[in-house]
Amino acid sequence: MVTPSGADDEISLLEGTAALLCNRIFMLLTVGLTGLYFVVTGIQFWISDYLIKDIGADPGAVVAGFAVTSLTAPTLGVFFGGWLVDRMGGYKDDTGQSAFITLRVCCLFGVGAAVAAMPAAFIADFWGVLVSVWFVLFFGGALLPAVTGVAISAIPPELRSVGNALSLLTYNLFGYAAAPYLCGVIASSIGIAWGFRVVM
Repeated sequence: MVTPSGADDEISLLEGTAALLCNRIFMLLTVGLTGLYFVVTGIQFWISDYLIKDIGADPGAVVAGFAVTSLTAPTLGVFFGGWLVDRMGGYKDDTGQSAFITLRVCCLFGVGAAVAAMPAAFIADFWGVLVSVWFVLFFGGALLPAVTGVAISAIPPELRSVGNALSLLTYNLFGYAAAPYLCGVIASSIGIAWGFRVVM
C-alpha cells in the first residue's frame, strides 16, 4: 500500500517523541533545565521592580549592581562547571559511570542554587539579595554545560534533532514564557515580593 508523502516522517516523529518521553534521564534533565530557565528569566524580568519598589533600593545602584551580577555570575558559573566536570573525566564513557558522577556534581550545584535562593526570597537588604542572586546565577550557570551534555548524550543519535526540538519547546513554554507571566500575575494580585519569592 502506498502511503502519502510525509506519512512515514510523521510516524517516526511520533515514535521518536514517545521514545523521548520514556527516557527518564532526558526528561528529568529537561524538566530541571526548564526550572533553571524559569528562575533566570524571572530574575531578569522582576529583580529591578522588586529591589526598587519592595526593598526601596536606589535605581542607579540596582541597574549597576544587577548588570555586574548578571554578567559575571552565570559566565563564571558556566566556565567553572565545565572545567570541574572536565577535570573529573567528562560526562561520556562506555560504562555510564562518568555521567553518573557528573549528575552527582550537578545535584550539588542545584543544592547550592536552592540554598542561595532562600535568603534572596526573604531578606529585605539590597546587598544581601544581590549577593544571594549572584550565587543563584553562578550555580545555575555551573549546571548548564554538564546537564545539557548529559541530556543530549542520553538519547540515541537518530533522536537528537527531535530531542532538541522537544527540549526547546519545553524551555520556551514553561521556562522563558511562564516565569514573567506567573510572577506578573502574582505581583498584581498580592504584591511583587510574593511574585519574586515564587521565582526564587
